[in-house]
Amino acid sequence: MSVKENLFLQTLIPIYDDDDDLTTKEDFASYFYRVNHLAPNIPSSVLYDFIYLNFDMIAHRYVSLNFEKMKFSKEMWSTKKIYQNVKSDNMDSIDTLGYQLYTPLPKNRLQKYVLERRKWPLPIMILENKEGQHLNEYGRSLGQPFHLLEGHFRLNYLREIYRREPHTLPESFTVWKVTINE
Repeated sequence: MSVKENLFLQTLIPIYDDDDDLTTKEDFASYFYRVNHLAPNIPSSVLYDFIYLNFDMIAHRYVSLNFEKMKFSKEMWSTKKIYQNVKSDNMDSIDTLGYQLYTPLPKNRLQKYVLERRKWPLPIMILENKEGQHLNEYGRSLGQPFHLLEGHFRLNYLREIYRREPHTLPESFTVWKVTINE
């Protein structure tokens, strides 16, 4: 399936000022005003962090998901539950970058935030996929029992700290849990 076949997702495409220049995107306030009424099931922070900022990735990876039927709930999950249950169809995408926290190289803003506060600046987004019913762009099941949709660096860092210094992490984190009832 492509974005052209997903009519709902087509309505969520950010508008660029010039079709040849994909660097000048409409600002989020304009985008929100234009699409919020079309996607009342999607919280504004999710609309911004997941769809507006990452639309190209969504159009490639998650075009087959039924965004119209997504239900979002903000939940507190134990650190251990996140570590053990949030997966990916490509585990390298959530388990290979955390080492950067422990190298002597200069840290970016997110790395500094996580190291100093031992928490995330915003929740990760996970998709319930207990039965493996949600598929990636190649027709293979997304991570089970929960697939990470958004927040790959944050989860990488949590997983690395959990392996090295679990006692320094809070007992729980806020996550956006997504369910799709088809």
